[in-house]
Amino acid sequence: MKKFTIEVSHASAGQLTTIAAELKIMSNGWAKHGPQIVINKQQNKFTIEVSHASPGQLTTIGLELKIMSNAWAKFGPRIKINGQQVQAPSLRIPGTSHKRQASSSKRHNMARFI
Repeated sequence: MKKFTIEVSHASAGQLTTIAAELKIMSNGWAKHGPQIVINKQQNKFTIEVSHASPGQLTTIGLELKIMSNAWAKFGPRIKINGQQVQAPSLRIPGTSHKRQASSSKRHNMARFI
């Protein structure tokens, strides 16, 4: 069984209710694919217990939680998953360099095309 702890701060009561509803919808969507998800709420803290899930399904559930927390960030609530602030998604692949490509020695004469 895997546990995800979600802490929400800077959220109104209505936002907390909506976040709880989103988590419930997510758990209902996963029910037909095998994993059992139990959600417990204590004030601004949600505990999600996932059982009977493959490693791939656990990864996907974790990514869904990250996507949800990033979507809520622009509306005010700050969401931490397992005690860590969720980072914004990056389009860079970890381990790749940030070097610029060397400039070409070819000169283009734009006057020919005008």
